[in-house]
Amino acid sequence: MRRFIICTNSANGPLNGLTTHQRNSITMFLKFSGWGTWHWFEDLWLVLIPEGHPMTPAVMRRAISGMVGATKHVIVMELDGDVTYSGMGPKEGWPWMAEKWGKPE
Repeated sequence: MRRFIICTNSANGPLNGLTTHQRNSITMFLKFSGWGTWHWFEDLWLVLIPEGHPMTPAVMRRAISGMVGATKHVIVMELDGDVTYSGMGPKEGWPWMAEKWGKPE
């Protein structure tokens, strides 16, 4: 599986920030694409896309910008290799992280 990170910034105001509706459209896009998605923080999505899928960070960003508007701040990254992480958040979200992204530090 390939790992992608999508980040937005709701705090950037109406020109560059995303509304709840716009963030929900990103979540629905990812859900209906059938990709594994972890979305326990408001402006962050961790996504698993199968090997061989033609998705790239630039294609993903353009798709998201098409949904939420071209002025909205969005960054998409693809991770390659091992991932080490540490975090605090809703306990329900961490089993998926441990299973799909590796054990926490």
